[in-house]
Order: sequence, then C-alpha cells, then structure tokens
Amino acid sequence: MYGKGASWGLWLLILMVALIITLHYLSIHIHTDHHADSAHVAHNSLKTQALEASRRRSPVAELEKQLSMNSTLQQIHHDLLVLREKLRNNGFSSDPQSPVEQASKSMDQQRSEHVAKSPAQQAPPSTSLRTSSRPITSPAAPIRKKRKAVIFTMDTIPSYEENSRSGGASGELIIRYALEEAFKEFGVSLQILRSDAEFDACNADDYDIILLDSWTWAMKGWLPKRNIRGHEDKVYILDFFGSPKLRNFALSPRHILTAFKSPWNSFLGYYIHPERIEKLRSLWEKKKNQGVIWGKDPKHYDGKHALIAAAADTGARLISTSTVQVERHPNVEWVGHLTSAQWFGHLAQSKFLLGLGNPLLGPSAVDAVSLGCMFIDPIYKTPAHTAQYRSQHPYLHDVAPEYVCTYHEGNAEELTRCVEKALSVTLPPKIPDELTREAYFRRVQTIFDL
Repeated sequence: MYGKGASWGLWLLILMVALIITLHYLSIHIHTDHHADSAHVAHNSLKTQALEASRRRSPVAELEKQLSMNSTLQQIHHDLLVLREKLRNNGFSSDPQSPVEQASKSMDQQRSEHVAKSPAQQAPPSTSLRTSSRPITSPAAPIRKKRKAVIFTMDTIPSYEENSRSGGASGELIIRYALEEAFKEFGVSLQILRSDAEFDACNADDYDIILLDSWTWAMKGWLPKRNIRGHEDKVYILDFFGSPKLRNFALSPRHILTAFKSPWNSFLGYYIHPERIEKLRSLWEKKKNQGVIWGKDPKHYDGKHALIAAAADTGARLISTSTVQVERHPNVEWVGHLTSAQWFGHLAQSKFLLGLGNPLLGPSAVDAVSLGCMFIDPIYKTPAHTAQYRSQHPYLHDVAPEYVCTYHEGNAEELTRCVEKALSVTLPPKIPDELTREAYFRRVQTIFDL
C-alpha cells in the first residue's frame, strides 16, 4: 500500500514539475510573442524575421536575440532530460506517449526546427521574387468603387449601325466595340445612349467617364451641351482623326482619343483578334495573284479610272467592293457590299490592298496587313485634314513599313511598280504590336485611370 502511495505521489510530483516547466515555457512564449509574434512562428518563419531584421536592426542585435532564445530553449530541454533520467532510474516507463515524454519530444522538434532555420546555419533568404518559395504579396490596394461610364456617339444611334451593315462607314463601330469589351474587362459599368434626348436627360454627376464624339458633344452654335459644362475632367471625345482643340470647349487635347494617333491627342485605337487570322490560314497560305480596291463609296472612284485600269493591265485580278459597279475592265471583278466574313476572306486570298486616296485612315488597311497583304498607299498632292496626313494611311509607315508601297496621286507608272512588287513577294500576316489585345487594354487602363 505504501509503495503504491509513493508511486502516485511521485507521479504527482512529475506532473507538477511538468506543469511548472510548461508555465515557464508559456511565459517565454508570451514574452517572445511581443517581439517576434510567438516562438513557434519565429521557428517556422525565421526567413521573414531575418528580412525584417535586416531592415530595422543591426545584424549583431539580431544574432544576440537568436543566441538568447537558443540558450533558453537549451536550458528547458536540459531540465527535461534530467527529469526523464530520474524517472528511468526509479523504474518508471519511458513510453513516448506519456505527457512528459511528449513535451520533451515537442521541445526537441521545435529546437531542431529553430536551429535548422537559424541564419547562422543556412544561406541568407533569397531576394528574388521569382525563386522564393514563399508567396510575396504587396500591401492591399485601396478598394475603389465601381466606375460608371456613359457613351453617346453618332455610331450609337440605331440608324448609323443599320447604315454600316448595308455598306456605310464602320470604323467608328470597331473602335467602340473594342472599348466596350475593355470596360467590361475592367469592371466599368457602361450605359449606351441612343439619342440626343436620352443624353440631355442624363446627369453628369452620376458618371465617372463621359464619352462623346466630334458631333455629339456640342449643341447649336458649337457650344458644349449644358450637362457637361464644368465636367471637363470626365469628358472624353472619340475623334477618328484628331484635333488640337474643340471650339468653345476648354477640354484638354489629351482627352481627345484617336484611332491611329495624332500629334496632339491620346492614342486609343483598338485591337485585332488573332483568332480571326488563324481561322483564315487555309486562305492566306495559298494567296492568289489578286488585290482588293479599297473603297465602298462610288465617289471614291471619281477620277481614278485610269489608275485602276493601269493596275488591272498588270494581269492582276482586282476586286471592287463599291456599292454600285463603277469599273468595267476584264480584270476587275465587282462583288459589291460584303459581310465582315466575306471581306476578310477576300483579303486573306489577296496580295495587296489598293488605296485610291479615300477613305482617309480606316481599319481596312490594317486588316489587309494583318492578313499578309501589301498596302499600296497614295501620297497626297495636298495634305489632308489640318495638313497632318500626307498619305491615305501614314500610321502603317511607322508600325509596318515593309508592308507599304507608295505612289504619288495620279502617277500610274509608280502604281504599276507597286502592284508588280506586291505580286512578287509573299508576306506573312502581321498584327502591329500596338494593336494586340494586351497593348490596347494597357492604353485603356492608363487613359481612364482604371
């Protein structure tokens, strides 16, 4: 009976010692938490501590702290080992599942982790963002409210879109559709207005971005509409060609957004879907000795018949997309208005796009280059549109010069040489870097501070 009571007493002593050691360790743990966010975190994230220490403390101070921590842990571990040895000498089990043995094992593991991760035992933490195994996060960005935009332009009017589908101008639609897609990507809520009455009824205070064009911003007398006055910081004008300023409206020229750059304004542009090019691979890999005449409006052919005949006399087949037939030559095929898919199909099979001088700019020349066509660009006798454009599409001279051949207006001999050059080369499809989706979205993000 006495021996059994002694055993229970010894067990009680052991538990009290373990409790005292545990409380001692917890006090150290709490103290360490004040300086290093807990001893356990210090063991498992020592690299982070070392990095912070290098910024806020000297290497000597950090080393002294680590040595102090090591000494404390070593003392606790030593006390436990002495206690375990006394228990074994008194015939008690050393079952690793006992509370004391588990505490000793836990301290062994923590110390091993601490020593293994000590700066003195390993290489300094990597400063490379790419090779670090620990994810690196930047401070959380401030939460911004969802941006709201409104657009009212000539091409949002239903009759304009209907006219475009039957052969009217479509360049403005391409610009707007690209912008709509970008706004959706950036979480901008966009409202599209279809008439002057709808726009006149809207309150500019309800929007962060107001998009108009060269006609819809003004009321009678070329004065800014009443509901945009005083809101110049949020008004943007979509102007295909660009302008140094607006009459009677103190708007920054940087808030005028162009399709193909200008000396005064911000370049917005659009982007080309690479999937569209790939779908037509079977056509552009087997091009024919033919070219497309740029121009749907019959008036664009006025005074150009001799030039067209000279190009056709080279033996090249020319395709005309004018809304009515205006050319009658054995090598000129009139196909009339084309759907978007038909237009791209003809370009994919052709070796060049022939410019006659109008329309100025426009996505058609870029469409041609993106499908491996040479653009034959007329140089104007008199620069067009405030004298900034010296040819029909000067933008391509900068971004794809090897895809451009020029001739002076009315010079059939130069035009013939360009046609022969286009027929003699094979050009791969090219999307200018500025007209990729990534580049375009970056511009939208910068222009509108998204």
